[in-house]
Amino acid sequence: RWLVYAAVAAAAGLAFAALWTAPESSGSAPVHQPSLRASAIPYVALLMALVLFLYVGAEIGLGAWTTSATQRAADANLLTGALVTSGYWAALFLGRVASGMAVARGVSPGRVLVLSIIGAGGGSVALALGGEVLAVGAIAAVVTGFCFGPIWPSAMTVAEKEASANT
Repeated sequence: RWLVYAAVAAAAGLAFAALWTAPESSGSAPVHQPSLRASAIPYVALLMALVLFLYVGAEIGLGAWTTSATQRAADANLLTGALVTSGYWAALFLGRVASGMAVARGVSPGRVLVLSIIGAGGGSVALALGGEVLAVGAIAAVVTGFCFGPIWPSAMTVAEKEASANT
């Protein structure tokens, strides 16, 4: 397993290096005036990479864990665990759709991001503390998935408004 992780990390590092050293596009798009100092942009890019790493790890880790957790904690069968996991992933998709609709209606991406993080944290705590009751665990998994959905798109939108195209 560690060999696969190392290969993925190496590929991500090579992609990062290639993109970081690529020249800026000189296309016909309007010039974006960054509000960050040019010297801070590499740090913002690294911070966003860290956020992506942690966020995707949490998103996929929870999605992979729910089936076995439902089976062990709530003494459910494999099919029930798979249904809870499917609910989690469906809710994540619906959370992404809902966040796009909210931003289109004027809700700031920063507010969507903060509310999503709070909701995902609350759902995760409820899942950890009440997961032995199948209904509580299933609802908590769905709430967490729904709230995970907007996190990355919202974070990218906030970062894009505050930095350069590289970030």
